[in-house]
Amino acid sequence: MDAPLNTTPGAASAQHDAAPADALAAACTVAEVLAQSQVEAVMDELDRMRLRQASRLFADRDRALTRDDLTTLHAADIRASRVFGGSET
Repeated sequence: MDAPLNTTPGAASAQHDAAPADALAAACTVAEVLAQSQVEAVMDELDRMRLRQASRLFADRDRALTRDDLTTLHAADIRASRVFGGSET
């Protein structure tokens, strides 16, 4: 249902002033969605780095792994990323 039109003097300018506020609210919503998608992209890339680390460690499974092995990403794990200019393998 449409809001009633207010015919009080000055009301038209008040209704007009609400439009930029609505546009700003919509723009903020779009920015939040974009920011959230960027956060998700970074989190996804971190997951892929961890998977590359796990694959690297699994390939060398004949040796005992240390705590450092399990908690350290190597440069190759990061550089293989499309996000950081490499090519996904």
